[in-house]
Amino acid sequence: MKLISSSAMLDSSVPDLYRNIPGCTVSVFSLTSISTRFPISVNRVAGENILDLVQQLYSKRVRNEQILCFVGSVQEVHENCALIKSINKGAIIAYPLVQSQSAID
Repeated sequence: MKLISSSAMLDSSVPDLYRNIPGCTVSVFSLTSISTRFPISVNRVAGENILDLVQQLYSKRVRNEQILCFVGSVQEVHENCALIKSINKGAIIAYPLVQSQSAID
């Protein structure tokens, strides 16, 4: 099973930095619907341990299934990947996906 852990957070103050630039406009973008090539299940775990959810999903896995986890920071990405590796003894391979990542990583 492949697990990809990614930081997908953008501080809410970031757009304000661009609003102060003359000639630069920032508008709100909202994605109302998404079509995907493969089915996607969303499992939110606010206030719960994401590692517990990963192990739960792993126990119900189907061959070649993948898990994509969004966490709050790059540090959390690396911590979760290391914890998954140690908890599951290599059964789940966790890959970090962070900003400024080269194509080789």
